[in-house]
Amino acid sequence: MTTVTVETVQRAQDIAQQAARKAEEATRALQAAQDVAEAERQKRFTIWAEGIISRFDGDLATAEAALTKARRHFERTAVHEPSETVASYLAWARAWGQYRGVITGLHQALGRLKRESFRGGAIPSSPTRGLPPYAESVTAAIAAEASMVMNEPDERLHERLAAIGEGTDDGR
Repeated sequence: MTTVTVETVQRAQDIAQQAARKAEEATRALQAAQDVAEAERQKRFTIWAEGIISRFDGDLATAEAALTKARRHFERTAVHEPSETVASYLAWARAWGQYRGVITGLHQALGRLKRESFRGGAIPSSPTRGLPPYAESVTAAIAAEASMVMNEPDERLHERLAAIGEGTDDGR
């Protein structure tokens, strides 16, 4: 039979208390490290968000210009280069995705910074509609071109009638 002395019990209690203190210290150190890591993460997010906001006007202008250029290219190819229409539609879709990404990035940045306005005004709304379907886009491009072609003689006639009225028509 083993006898447990008061000294043995006291030593065991001391060891247990020392282990509990070390565990508390380790928990505090872990919490402090987590707090530092969270502060660093928040700092990185803030820097990212501020960068998005500061570049927004330039990024939006670039995206809008690319979107307009891609749409116009598609409209030209739909009428004049049908074999290139699918590729130009996909380029237009990519440009639209970049445009939407710029605005979505702004929304995320403002949300991260808990801002409810943008430069003192309303936050630009995120585009909800995408590109029109391919077939609809081709039809619209061809219809626009056809309308222009059909109206062209009228415009020339009106210009000529105006010139006749002003006495500047040379008869050609």
